[in-house]
Amino acid sequence: MKKIVFFTLAQSLLLSFTASAVDYSSPIENCKKSVDIVLNQDYELFKQLYAPLPKDMDESIVKGMLAREHDHYTKNHYLGIHNFTIVGTEVLEDAKNSIIQRSQKNALKYGYTDELWVNYTFKTSKVFGKKEDNVTKKENVNLGKLMASGLWSTY
Repeated sequence: MKKIVFFTLAQSLLLSFTASAVDYSSPIENCKKSVDIVLNQDYELFKQLYAPLPKDMDESIVKGMLAREHDHYTKNHYLGIHNFTIVGTEVLEDAKNSIIQRSQKNALKYGYTDELWVNYTFKTSKVFGKKEDNVTKKENVNLGKLMASGLWSTY
């Protein structure tokens, strides 16, 4: 199953990125749609964005994953996703030779060279035991560019 991978802002500061004139509107839009998938447990939208799903993957597996993500962001660890905003993108070129081991491993496994990081923020309440604190989360979603198709894909 393809996974959406989140890295911390501190990790992004370790990278050497280059600016590019490539149009990233499609992966940015997909990142925004991922919020709708999690909040609404939208199986049909998930299939549209992350198709084709492996043939042996039962629908209940995906729906269970969506339910766990939904609960994580709305009931268990966080209490909702509010004011979700894309704050920029960064491109890691030649991810196969990156010093970031996760990037290197995924680039080799999935056969891509460039990795796009879509940086975003959202406001939420974070649950600490019985205590709630309002926080702003700063994270990113990572996508690898599949050279054969030219499409960006999460992994």
